[in-house]
Amino acid sequence: MPVISIITCSYNPDERLLTRLLAAVQNLRIPDGYEMEYILVDNNSATPLHTIESYASFFRKHGGWARMISEKKPGATHGRVTAYLQSKGDVIVNFDDDNEPQADYLVQIAALRNQYPDVGVWGPGDVTVEFVGKPEEWTQKYALDKLQELHLKDVAISKDFLHFEEIPFGTGMILERRVMESYKDIYQEAERAQLLSEGRKGNSLLCSEDIQMVYMASRHDLAAGRAPQLKLKHLINEYKSNFGYIKRLYYGCSLGGFQVIAQSYPDQKLEAANPLTDTLHFAVYNTYYLLKMGVLEGNFRKWQCQTAGMIATTESKYNYYQKPLPFYLRFLKSRLNIS
Repeated sequence: MPVISIITCSYNPDERLLTRLLAAVQNLRIPDGYEMEYILVDNNSATPLHTIESYASFFRKHGGWARMISEKKPGATHGRVTAYLQSKGDVIVNFDDDNEPQADYLVQIAALRNQYPDVGVWGPGDVTVEFVGKPEEWTQKYALDKLQELHLKDVAISKDFLHFEEIPFGTGMILERRVMESYKDIYQEAERAQLLSEGRKGNSLLCSEDIQMVYMASRHDLAAGRAPQLKLKHLINEYKSNFGYIKRLYYGCSLGGFQVIAQSYPDQKLEAANPLTDTLHFAVYNTYYLLKMGVLEGNFRKWQCQTAGMIATTESKYNYYQKPLPFYLRFLKSRLNIS
């Protein structure tokens, strides 16, 4: 009987949000012919999660299919791989500790696996951002897309991951076990070579490991997709609903991209680090965004976010080639306060 393994990697979670996830996991309907297990990874939280009664009671009640484990190495990558190695699932589902999946999420996964056997990675196509606490007005108006709000009408599938507009992210991501196995292998190779992208760690918002998971599907000639049948809420608390956080999110989501492509596609010809060309490219595009967002739309905050992402993209390349970031980018980075 096939097994669906649900994994959550958590570090100092917001109890209001994680308890909602646990309640949603408890209410998930299990597809006919499947079994389910749930693994919560305490990724070195300041207060060990097993000592918090609202979590401990959940695992006492559901010990037959749910368990909590610990991974002391900080970083979402370490936590996910540790959970994977202890899982038995044919399918791996990653829920973040601020996700709230719809009750039929697993039923829809089973149906999609039957209908699209050549898809190795799925992501939700219907994501609703729900703010818990009072968000900044700017975030509500301009940052929903960066917080992964999405409402697709049709299934979107592609094998061209480098140009796929609807590529899945970590929220609610579903991977066939062989895809996750390839990710585990590249994780171990990168760790031995000290080239590992550890993912989100502490206050860092580096999230390139999510994309690297998707890229692993290509090693099995499998596609990636998003489906509107897969629905969940992305719960955003006060900490994540301010401009400073969104700005750092733009930066963190782009910072590891170059390294991830290099690791995932070793035969891919990569663009060289060229200060002259890179400066011209940055100046042209950043001026365009300044005029479009700052001048025409009067939204200088959105321009700052876009600039943070552009800095990170260039920095990722210079980090890979072990070259110093050009001075003007270091200056902008410090002024934007994004590192």
